Amino acid sequence: MPENVIIGSATVGSRGQIVLPVNIRKECDIKPGDTLIVMSRYGMGGPSMVLFKASSLAGVLEDMEATGKRVKYLLKRSEKKQGMKSSRTRGG
Repeated sequence: MPENVIIGSATVGSRGQIVLPVNIRKECDIKPGDTLIVMSRYGMGGPSMVLFKASSLAGVLEDMEATGKRVKYLLKRSEKKQGMKSSRTRGG
């Protein structure tokens, strides 16, 4: 499935519940008993909300952690190179 695509809508009932349409459940492989994580964010257009399937979010967070470690490594390596260039420039 392409990223950031609207694939349906749901209406909030009088008790604050929503029913996810069958096409959304099929497309996102959501089955009875699955846990969904609700995240909200406030942007220029006001508050918005996103649902993540818990099992998918765990994978995303693991990928983000691995990427963060790689970025830290690259930054440290770059800082060391910059330090070596500085000491050569100063005659060290």
